[in-house]
Amino acid sequence: MMHACALASILLGGCLYDEAERCGPDRELQQGLCVCQQGLMEQGGECLAPPEVPAGLGDACDLITNPCAGAMYSHCQLTSSDQGYCTTSACESDADCQGGFYCEKDDGPSYCRRPPSGQGMACSSDADCEGMEASFCTVGNPNGVACAVRDCTETSCSPDRSCMDLSAFVPGIPKLCLP
Repeated sequence: MMHACALASILLGGCLYDEAERCGPDRELQQGLCVCQQGLMEQGGECLAPPEVPAGLGDACDLITNPCAGAMYSHCQLTSSDQGYCTTSACESDADCQGGFYCEKDDGPSYCRRPPSGQGMACSSDADCEGMEASFCTVGNPNGVACAVRDCTETSCSPDRSCMDLSAFVPGIPKLCLP
């Protein structure tokens, strides 16, 4: 079977190679890896702009000193014993949520859950994902290098991701939420 470049050489008189686009559109080379450009997120092998989040949605809150101020996002969803973020409650489906949030129905009353912090962010090592909910850098992933949620369960991934166990292919790798 003839290599694509060899075929292009015969038909077109040479291969086309653009040094400025060696990683492809919307990607750049960092430490030998092609990652999404600043401000873009890895999503299913593509670099996309993160969804626009309406004012007030996702703002930090607590139940005593910093309640949610706006009527639109008045529910304070706790993420620790005393800290949380402003969102809506009583959603029935993902379509009821905005800004990349999705309807979480597993834990008590339903609410619009924010995507994990750092999910889809470009990285070159786990250190780039440190302190984020998506704390594992998927170096070697053919769909792109990005921060992903580790040690997932069937219900812990956002709707655009699936919990995948790749340990049969890469021993020691945790289960990951991947597009």
